[in-house]
Amino acid sequence: MSDQRACAENAGENLLLENLPTDVLLLIFWYCDDVSLGRLSQQCKRFNDIISDDFLWAKRSRDAIVTNQITNEVQSRSFCSLSLRDKCRISANWKRGRFKEKIYFSHKTRYMPWLSLGSGILWLSKGTCILGYRRRHDGLYAQAPHFTLKGHSDDVCRFVATNDMIISGGRDGTLCGWCQATGQFLFCRRTSHSSDINSVSVSGNIFVSGSRDKTVKIWWYIDAEHRCNLLKTVDVHDRVWSVSCRPQGEMCAVGSAGYHHIPPLHIYDLQQGKEIVGLNGSFRPGAGILDIHWESPHTFLSTGYDAFIRLWDIRTGSNVNSWEDPFDSAIYCIDSDNLHTILCGMAQHGRVQLWDKRQHNSLQMYFMSANHSSPVYSLAFDPCQLFAALDQSLNVMDFSGYKNAAISYM
Repeated sequence: MSDQRACAENAGENLLLENLPTDVLLLIFWYCDDVSLGRLSQQCKRFNDIISDDFLWAKRSRDAIVTNQITNEVQSRSFCSLSLRDKCRISANWKRGRFKEKIYFSHKTRYMPWLSLGSGILWLSKGTCILGYRRRHDGLYAQAPHFTLKGHSDDVCRFVATNDMIISGGRDGTLCGWCQATGQFLFCRRTSHSSDINSVSVSGNIFVSGSRDKTVKIWWYIDAEHRCNLLKTVDVHDRVWSVSCRPQGEMCAVGSAGYHHIPPLHIYDLQQGKEIVGLNGSFRPGAGILDIHWESPHTFLSTGYDAFIRLWDIRTGSNVNSWEDPFDSAIYCIDSDNLHTILCGMAQHGRVQLWDKRQHNSLQMYFMSANHSSPVYSLAFDPCQLFAALDQSLNVMDFSGYKNAAISYM
């Protein structure tokens, strides 16, 4: 009897999970969800080493929301490259609303700021200036801006950072340009428009500006002379809120106010200055387009006062997908990873909404602390951090940590 009991005990020992071969454990772990894998990795060093293997995380990371780092646009603004396992872990933090929040530059004056995110620097408009702050792993070096760009006599409305240049339009109707690498002032076109320049966009050496004066202007920048010449003026017959050039050039999407029986969305040829694609869509009066983001050479996202995000395909001229804000709020700004993720800044309560394009309902919402009444005028993100520009602060949410949510003030 004692021999039989000993054999049974030895057989039981051999059946323990930690005694199985590595390839068998990999197969078992393949069927576990992310939460189970996280708990198993804490059981022993061997499990942690096995679960760290890229085999388990390759497919999961490709399907991850926010953190996939597949597209060039996301790679260009990412502060660091993530392991496959970290991509899945941080993606779970985004979906579950786990983050640490920092609030920068609190002030009493109310602005309508805009921002642009790069891998090493964040550009933020504040009044008549554009400020450049160096990034760090948990936010910004906020003691003093690394760059201070000046040239406008009134508030900056919009700017774009691309092609080693920063181009801005202001309420003074002025178009200004700086070198992004050095902050050197390059050019200034006073009274480019007779009213506020609400949006600017760049495609190579072509600049496009859209204004409250109901016109879109196309400019040609001459590098050697640091000068831009007017090529075309397009009369939209309605207030222009947004312009966005297709990354490959030749086309520009224009969003207007949606009044006077004029559709709020247009596609113009940059060479001829003529509308070339008729978009089929129904908009109620006043459903102006406030922001546009190109996803590919043929598709782009639009959003605005009607509380919808719409995906358009210029090959068919139609709206191929749409997502509606659950609280029927106007959407001021939009950003995307050009794959699965959409983030929107809402007009009320300092709210940012996260969407997965593969689902109809939104995944998560984030409320900016200490300023619940402000719209989110502009936002940008990389796999680890969300930057949201409010009227009296810049809020940064860091999703890369392991601990519960917290708030700190800078």
